[in-house]
Amino acid sequence: MYYLKKLGKISLVLTGIFFVLLGILITTNNLTDYQEQVINQLKKLAEMENTVIPIDFIDFPEKQLREGELIYFSGYPKVKPVRDELFEIIVSNTIKLRRMIKMYQWQEIYENWEPTYHLIWSDKFIDSSQFALVHHNPRKFIEERVVITKQVQVNNIPLSADFIEKMNHYKETPITISSFWLAQRNIQSRLPNQKLHFHEGYYYMGENPAFPKVGDLQIRFEIVPSEKMSFIAKFSNSQLIPFELHTYVHSIS
Repeated sequence: MYYLKKLGKISLVLTGIFFVLLGILITTNNLTDYQEQVINQLKKLAEMENTVIPIDFIDFPEKQLREGELIYFSGYPKVKPVRDELFEIIVSNTIKLRRMIKMYQWQEIYENWEPTYHLIWSDKFIDSSQFALVHHNPRKFIEERVVITKQVQVNNIPLSADFIEKMNHYKETPITISSFWLAQRNIQSRLPNQKLHFHEGYYYMGENPAFPKVGDLQIRFEIVPSEKMSFIAKFSNSQLIPFELHTYVHSIS
């Protein structure tokens, strides 16, 4: 009964895609090459409906899967905690941890053909090499970084690096005061000339958050959580790789 429900959901999804492609085929009946492309996609969909295997957190041994087989998964992948070593941020149930940095820096804007300079917070480095001499932006002394969990598994079957690379549904994660004390100790040992503050829920590096200076940093963190997800993947070389059903856009004049 469980598999029947799963297969029913898959069938509904594939049927919907089928009718979309069929509609495109009908409206483009004069485009021979395009018709062939759509027909190929319809064939793939028909094959998928008969071959996709639904799995979940149940005993489904890898040896039962054949090379190139498609599976449908809905559930929570297994992951190991990720850690930003510099700031001592450790997060469980997370696929990726991203360190986001904004720097206080000069921006040049032309008004009436004359350059004017303004101070802004930006995550992009603004090259000031052509600015007036008093408006100099230093390089960031800490860079952004992405930490990826060592392995993401579905029923003990790992997802490929390419699969994980495509997972970019980032969400901001809060910083706690307890992690701040650990980070502060780390920063003092590695960057003794820099001051770290816990300010309005994020880290601040500079003399005083109330009076920012050029080169000061705001540091936040985002995660890709290991939340419930559903996808169709292909089993290849003992891992799951992305399955993509290519569609084509054809302009009609």
